[in-house]
Amino acid sequence: MDIRRSPFRQSVTIRIIYWGAVYFERGDVETGEHHYNRALELGASLREVEQYQRQALERADPVIQQRVAEYLLAKDSIRYGWARRYIS
Repeated sequence: MDIRRSPFRQSVTIRIIYWGAVYFERGDVETGEHHYNRALELGASLREVEQYQRQALERADPVIQQRVAEYLLAKDSIRYGWARRYIS
């Protein structure tokens, strides 16, 4: 059995992605990024991680939305181009 595809590993990965989203939603982007990177190491797809990032940004307060969007755009303005809509 491939451990990278086991149900347990997938469950742990989803929980780590979830915590990344919680930190993003609170404006703690560094901790959120740490969780997202860990999830990628455990086999999460980039698409999955970005989906949680987008959802977290949608739920965040406007001030936090702008701060997280600025962080993402400074990191990679092409990959995170979708975050521009949160810049006022």
